[in-house]
Amino acid sequence: MSATPTSVLSIERAKASLRDIITALSMPDHATRLTEAKNNAGNDMMMYMQLVFPLATQIQQDVIQNYGFPADREGLLEFTRIIKMLAKENEEIAQMDEDLRSLLIPSMVLTYPQSNAN
Repeated sequence: MSATPTSVLSIERAKASLRDIITALSMPDHATRLTEAKNNAGNDMMMYMQLVFPLATQIQQDVIQNYGFPADREGLLEFTRIIKMLAKENEEIAQMDEDLRSLLIPSMVLTYPQSNAN
């Protein structure tokens, strides 16, 4: 029998962990480094993945270890999986998860080629 998400991470601890991650990403040192990485990446998604995601991943890993998850890729994947499951059950967790995603994932700006129809 596999563990349920709430047996691994309660609703309240899930909220606390998301708050802690959002707070950590907003700390002046982290925010400065993330902003610099985002600026260096510009609109290049590959550069964004190379510069921003590793930094954001490390910050999240530092936080999730306080909630019993390993501070590695597998720990972050498991944490994310559980948060996604809990978000289906809890509106506040869903909103916090969305807030976190908005901090990490750039908004997509689609540009269309100009047509010279005369």
